Amino acid sequence: MVNNCATFLSFCYVYSNTGDGVRMEASFGNARGPLDLFRCIFYANTGKGAYNVGNGGTHADLDQNTIVRHCAFVSNTGDGLQINVTGNNGLVDVTIESSIFYGNGGYGANVVVLYGFLLGGNNAYGANTTAAYGGALTAQPGDVTLTGDPFNGRTTNDFSLNNTAGAGAACRNAGFPGTMQAGGTGYCSIGPFEPQAAGASTTIIVPSITRNLYVGREE
Repeated sequence: MVNNCATFLSFCYVYSNTGDGVRMEASFGNARGPLDLFRCIFYANTGKGAYNVGNGGTHADLDQNTIVRHCAFVSNTGDGLQINVTGNNGLVDVTIESSIFYGNGGYGANVVVLYGFLLGGNNAYGANTTAAYGGALTAQPGDVTLTGDPFNGRTTNDFSLNNTAGAGAACRNAGFPGTMQAGGTGYCSIGPFEPQAAGASTTIIVPSITRNLYVGREE
């Protein structure tokens, strides 16, 4: 998909495209083109999984915000996610949170140029050919390094989390928010799918009856 204006994708599966899975190109005057991705999967695209080009040029009011939450960028030929702004007046504010970047041919996530702020964390990276992240993106709080494939069956379109140590198990209960300074503790997982909650244990109590029999003789 190629677009040049605001794009919001939720619960989408973008896979096996020739080229980028999603490409944002806002390169004209007064353009405002935020890219907001929520619980989406970008798999096996021959370009990048998602690419916010953001060619700002000299247009001062170009606003190329990118928000990525609970997504998976997996086995794409290029970067899993690339965000790029060119032009001195380009502005980009980036939030990348609770997402998985695994097995991509370039960077997992690559924020080439950043003129605004960067928020996020609690992301999981593994087996990306170039590196986990590139450009202005560095390690964020709560990030996880994967030592194995976190999915139950990515080659068969099953992106639910397995329970393998260093893989899916490392993503469980590791998303944002975790323990907060005030307000409690959250148990969201990293990635587009939450694992099935464990069923409550059942304890069966069997009452015990004790009978006492006294044998004696009558006087």
